Amino acid sequence: TISFYWATAPLYKLMWSDPVWFFKFALGLDPHYPGACGMEAGRHSVTYMLRGSATLTTIRIASLVNIFCINSFTVLSVTFAYISYLFIWRLFTLFVSVYPKLSSEFAVAFLMIPSALFWGSGLSKDTIMNGAIMAVVYCFYKLFILKKVTFRHVFMFLVSAYIIALIRGFILFTVLPCL
Repeated sequence: TISFYWATAPLYKLMWSDPVWFFKFALGLDPHYPGACGMEAGRHSVTYMLRGSATLTTIRIASLVNIFCINSFTVLSVTFAYISYLFIWRLFTLFVSVYPKLSSEFAVAFLMIPSALFWGSGLSKDTIMNGAIMAVVYCFYKLFILKKVTFRHVFMFLVSAYIIALIRGFILFTVLPCL
């Protein structure tokens, strides 16, 4: 979590000094971490974070969210956790509405298992994946089972599936057949 922040913090400064270069990187138009940020983020080396495309995608997403978090590690981590738990909560309430007799079992599975709480919080790939998987399942149910086709659900489904494909594409091969 801290390493992702150390890789994201210099991008916040770049956004204010050279917004064109920042958005080229953040939107994936430039596949390389901006040289203006240096390979070192302050006194913390982040070179090992810049090797994989999944890690760079996470840094890109974090840099866009960080604009609204004013380059604060705490605010950025809480924002990531909030977004992830928003989708966890939506899927939990959806499952409870479909199977009301299993509400306590769903509460344990979605809200009380420590590993789900741990991996669903903070600034990491796992937080993004957790929220995106929950969003894909939630939107799939709304679109294809309930047949409530809204722009918001279509957009959220496509963006979440795209994010999953960018960070951990193999998860789509697991989730989609289950849907």
